[in-house]
Amino acid sequence: MKLKLVFDTNIYIGAVVTKDAHLARFVEKHKLYDIYCSIAILAELSDKLLSTFKWDPADVAYYLQAITSKTIMVYPSKKLSGIVSDDDDHKILECALEAKAELIITADSGLLKLKDYGGIKIAHPSMLKYWF
Repeated sequence: MKLKLVFDTNIYIGAVVTKDAHLARFVEKHKLYDIYCSIAILAELSDKLLSTFKWDPADVAYYLQAITSKTIMVYPSKKLSGIVSDDDDHKILECALEAKAELIITADSGLLKLKDYGGIKIAHPSMLKYWF
């Protein structure tokens, strides 16, 4: 059985914006594990690429399509709040819970402080080299 993962938005951004070759390779090795995503994660990613990084909308659409072709979409039925200080981070936890994920990969300090949520491990991408 494959490991079930959820990537925070910052992982998808890091894979293409910072040209982090390790992250890009990890995303490309998606057949070794199941990566779960949600509409809320894709919406945040789109917004950040358009507004913060000034990507062309066609490039954003292409990247989102590439992500959806390599992920399993879930539609969280539970809304969370009050778990982390940045309310935007709840979408990552919601996705992971709906997917019954085993691991969240994030560079977000608020999520990393949790270390674990509902039996789901939370790890920094620097830890990937020890698992894969």
